[in-house]
Amino acid sequence: MMPDFDATPEKRATQLAFLKRQIFVTPPAVTRADANVEGKTAIVTGSNTGIGLEIARQLLELGIGRLILAVRSETKGEDVKEKLLAGTSSHGQAIIEAWLLDLSSYESVTSFADRTKTLDQLDIFINNAALTKLHA
Repeated sequence: MMPDFDATPEKRATQLAFLKRQIFVTPPAVTRADANVEGKTAIVTGSNTGIGLEIARQLLELGIGRLILAVRSETKGEDVKEKLLAGTSSHGQAIIEAWLLDLSSYESVTSFADRTKTLDQLDIFINNAALTKLHA
């Protein structure tokens, strides 16, 4: 549930309004009932380590229907897929797939985008991946 705002966007965009919201406004707590992802399809980029892996775990715990792990290495993606299947107690009927996505390769990005067009639905996209400059 989104909080009600009684100010115009121009009034809310001030620094004072921002600080007031940061200090004095407590957003409502989100429960499992509020996060119903059953039967939905999600893509998580950078999902073989760190925050992306934890997001994937939590989506499985919440009962996601189809989880697509967008990873740079198919081998690592398949390893993570097996780990998630083995370590998640309530994944139920979840379909987990590892798709190749290397952000440093234009061809990989366009191939991934084309592949997403084959999905019946895409409900959640978590763009967690990053591209770093490699030093030679």
